[in-house]
Amino acid sequence: MACCFGQTIRQLANGGAPSENIYGCDLQPDFIDLGYSLFKDREKLKTKFLVADIFDSQSALTEVKGQIDMVYAGSFFHLWGYEKQVEVSKAVVALLRPQPGSMILGRQVGATEPLEKIGPTGTMYQHNVESFKKMWKDIGDDLGIKFNVEAKLKPLSRDHLKFHLDNTKRLWFVVRLE
Repeated sequence: MACCFGQTIRQLANGGAPSENIYGCDLQPDFIDLGYSLFKDREKLKTKFLVADIFDSQSALTEVKGQIDMVYAGSFFHLWGYEKQVEVSKAVVALLRPQPGSMILGRQVGATEPLEKIGPTGTMYQHNVESFKKMWKDIGDDLGIKFNVEAKLKPLSRDHLKFHLDNTKRLWFVVRLE
């Protein structure tokens, strides 16, 4: 989700994952085109890129609904407030193959104590481990699905600290269907 230039996709492909088995999705088609220009691999990379809005139930994501084994969401969920994160999370769950082991993994901005923050693009909710796990429990209860959630907070790199409050961390996570 929000693959931007597709650098993580290309890292997977260069590491041996068959690129024809990888999908990328971004709201901005220009990012996808810039990725091809940057990496000069338009003819070689077989990944299918979808231009889609996660909030649009009729977007290009409908073609992969229920077919994805693993979704990588790096710097994605924290873009919204808590209620929108729940909505987005449910939409991402709908992309997963409905079987044990299907997963969503990634990272996002987190905090030692959860907080909602108003930024230039709107409200952002920053989870700690407990609030993140609770959100997924509530989502699971609502959808009738059980999730196994692993999450941990890690310090931000020095370069990122200047843009954030002292309690800001990086939240790494894996959410698996049981």
